[in-house]
Amino acid sequence: MYLAVYGHFPKGAAGATLGTVVLLKLTGVFFLVLASEQVLKSKLLVFLFVCSIGLTVLLSFLQASRPGFLASITDAIGAIIAFVVAIIWAIIYLIGGIISVVRTSGRSAAAIPQ
Repeated sequence: MYLAVYGHFPKGAAGATLGTVVLLKLTGVFFLVLASEQVLKSKLLVFLFVCSIGLTVLLSFLQASRPGFLASITDAIGAIIAFVVAIIWAIIYLIGGIISVVRTSGRSAAAIPQ
């Protein structure tokens, strides 16, 4: 039953799409650094870029290293891994945003004359 439904996973098209995505990510990072070198001072942002490109390369490896009928399973596993990592990054940036808002509102309240 599985082979009849998922045995025809288009590995070539998926590989081409992932290759294009990696190329676009690398191009975007290059132009972002070219526009402002201040980006490299933010270790968290650099790690986010590395993590994003690394996950895409991992997904490409998972799809390419398995036979065609197993590629759909490894693709789903890679998507779950990427989703969990994205949730972790969202929580990190949410906490950082809340801390920044609290610090900024504390400074704003102190600057208001009474």
